[in-house]
Amino acid sequence: MEVGYDHIGSLVNTLVLAYAAGSLPLFLLLTKDPTPLRFLLNTEPFAAEIAAMVLGSLGLLLAVPLTTLVAAWFFQGGKGEAPEDQGHVH
Repeated sequence: MEVGYDHIGSLVNTLVLAYAAGSLPLFLLLTKDPTPLRFLLNTEPFAAEIAAMVLGSLGLLLAVPLTTLVAAWFFQGGKGEAPEDQGHVH
């Protein structure tokens, strides 16, 4: 669980930086456009950014448990057991 929390934490940091870099033109529009903010919030670029943030965050939150489940299924039964063919005499 602790590894999963650390993994999600690092992915969130990466996601925030990617969103900030991808939405720089939108930030410039906010600072340089004389249109009032209440009108800018109803434009298509804002809706696209919000949808990207929601879907990216949902994908991020689902990726860690799903990869953990796949890894647990893949390595099922292998914990603490000695391999069969190592030439040991019993």
